[in-house]
Amino acid sequence: ESDGLTGNQYWKQRTVFKDKTFYKDELAKISSKKIPIHARYLEDGKGGYPAKVPFEEFARDNGGSAAELKINQPKGAEQLTTLFAGGILRNIQTHSVNKPGVDLYNAYLLKHPESRDVGFI
Repeated sequence: ESDGLTGNQYWKQRTVFKDKTFYKDELAKISSKKIPIHARYLEDGKGGYPAKVPFEEFARDNGGSAAELKINQPKGAEQLTTLFAGGILRNIQTHSVNKPGVDLYNAYLLKHPESRDVGFI
């Protein structure tokens, strides 16, 4: 049953998103925790402000990467899979005592050599 709240009233009273945020403040919080941002934009703005500009800024300022994710192209799903798989494998390498990430990463590339060509790893 609805309580009649809609729009801004709903967001202010029923969610954790009641307070406005500003992206630069949120980026500062992420940066302070040394979390790299691997940003992907779906297309570079047509006729207006280019989407890649802020995404490249996010990545540059946080030790990450930025690129267009061509999700509607034949290799779009592969790009997305490679982004996540490579990130997971790199984290295993970084945070594990015996550092198996390099071996896992190389095994992934042996099984999926086309992943080398998608511009993410």
